[in-house]
Amino acid sequence: MSRPTFLIIGAQKAGTTWLAHNLAEHPQIHLPAEELHFFDKADRFARGQTWYERQFAPATGACRVGEKTPDYLWSEDSGAEGHTPGIAARIHAMYPDMKLICILRDPVTRAVSAARHLIQTGRVSPAISLDALLVGEAAGLAEPHGVLDQGFYARHLREYQRYFSPEQLCIVFYEDDLQANPLATLQQMCTFLAVDADHAFADRARRINAHATSRLGLSLGHALPALRPWIRAVDRRWRRSYRPAVSAATVAHLRAVYAPANAELFAMLGRSATRWQPT
Repeated sequence: MSRPTFLIIGAQKAGTTWLAHNLAEHPQIHLPAEELHFFDKADRFARGQTWYERQFAPATGACRVGEKTPDYLWSEDSGAEGHTPGIAARIHAMYPDMKLICILRDPVTRAVSAARHLIQTGRVSPAISLDALLVGEAAGLAEPHGVLDQGFYARHLREYQRYFSPEQLCIVFYEDDLQANPLATLQQMCTFLAVDADHAFADRARRINAHATSRLGLSLGHALPALRPWIRAVDRRWRRSYRPAVSAATVAHLRAVYAPANAELFAMLGRSATRWQPT
């Protein structure tokens, strides 16, 4: 068994899958292919530390071992699918020397992407609009998944700062860092993890986690979840992907909602996100 030395804790819909995919290419780094959800779901945590460390068993030879579960950032709230509070405290109690990586995306575009993800994964019917899901009559369907709450980054990071030193936290911006200069961002992660930063990362231009299902396919998948994998496989062959849109009014409303939290975040980090849309 191997003890993990780092976690990619979030944010959800902010490039964490891309980051994990690329870091896993590094010969000195090992990450499991799947999100483990050990610290955020009570049933997984109840399996114990031995079970958790067994998930890293193929890591022989890697000097840095980690995993990616972006829901970890949402530390102090209960949510759907067994999400439980107290995540930062649980991580620290078990691994006080853990290093933590966090990518922060413009909270408005992150929330829109997260709401769209609920539809594209069949959790919410495509008959419901993004506007209704984000700020309208269907917002109650999004709330248990933290669609809006996960974007209040300063509050979530403050909980991690209670337990971990600044040297244990690597926080970057999705737009300013990961999108603008992916190789430099990967090299920054390598330096943070104390592994060779000269690795080429040949797959860094590849898009990860793209959804491609039509509205009809999503409707069928929502109604018949047991058949969802088959429906998606057939649907991809002959229909265009459905990408629900959001109105300018909803975006403007969300920008006003997040403005104070963004200001608090920038003051906390001593850095602003120049590529986030102005509030």
